Amino acid sequence: MPNRLDALLMEIADLLRVGGHERWAVTFDRFRAQALADMVGAKVDILGVYGAAGSFNDIVLHREGHALLEENERLNAAREELWRLCRSSS
Repeated sequence: MPNRLDALLMEIADLLRVGGHERWAVTFDRFRAQALADMVGAKVDILGVYGAAGSFNDIVLHREGHALLEENERLNAAREELWRLCRSSS
């Protein structure tokens, strides 16, 4: 698996856990495992969680009623890079 994809998926899962989104974190853990066996399928599945109401795009990290500003900035950057990486043919 390309190292950058794995690193992004791990970073996103970690950030989701910090922000209390364990179910989403587990989803990204599964994408990491899937990418080992089927990179193309993993990319398709990852792209499928973007868009529509209640999607990965809508997640805001927070703790005790307060948005986690730095973590949200990191998540947004990782989310955008992951989108670009999965859309590429490499």
